[in-house]
Amino acid sequence: MDKDAISTLIDKHEHIETAARALKAIAHPLRLKILCVLGGGEECVQDIVDAVGTSQSNISQHLAILRDKGILASRKDEPGAGRVGRIHRKLSRAIPP
Repeated sequence: MDKDAISTLIDKHEHIETAARALKAIAHPLRLKILCVLGGGEECVQDIVDAVGTSQSNISQHLAILRDKGILASRKDEPGAGRVGRIHRKLSRAIPP
């Protein structure tokens, strides 16, 4: 990347702020575990709870933060069966399966 391209990226303050917020959200150890579980695709919340080994309410709180920062998306297949795991495309390329 040349110096002009780097300068252009640095000048985009809103992009830098967005990236910093996303990185801060991802930096939490439990959220990293969640993202590792989701690296292979969508999972239901209970499967994430089982894989990570903490309470459902704790996982839900961390999932809400990841959704709020635009890192994850979720959907519901049927009442009470939430599925999580559509990691934002740009981030999914950075996380190995």
